[in-house]
Amino acid sequence: EEAEEAVQRAKKERAEFDKAMAIFDEDKEMLEAMVAEAEKDGVVDDDEEASITKWQLEVQVAEVRLKKERDEFEQWQQRALQEVEEALAMADKVKREVAQRQHA
Repeated sequence: EEAEEAVQRAKKERAEFDKAMAIFDEDKEMLEAMVAEAEKDGVVDDDEEASITKWQLEVQVAEVRLKKERDEFEQWQQRALQEVEEALAMADKVKREVAQRQHA
C-alpha cells in the first residue's frame, strides 16, 4: 500500500515537473520567435525591444521555476525511494518473523 502511494506521488511530482518544463519551452520558443521577427528588417524598434525584454524576463523566471521544480522533484524522489526501501525492509522483517513463528 505504501509503495503504491509512493508511485502515485511520483507520478504527480513528475507531472508538475513536466508542466513547468513545457511552460519554459513555450516561453523560450516565443522569445526566439520575437527576436527573429524583430531582426528581420535589421532594426529593432523600441516596442520590439520592450517586448523582447519582457519575454527575456519571463524566460528567466520560468527557468528559475523549472530549476526549483527539478530540485523539489529530485529531493522528493530521494525521499520516496527511501520510503519504499524502508517499506520493503519492514515487509521482509515481518515475513521473517512470521516464518520464525511458524517454525517455532
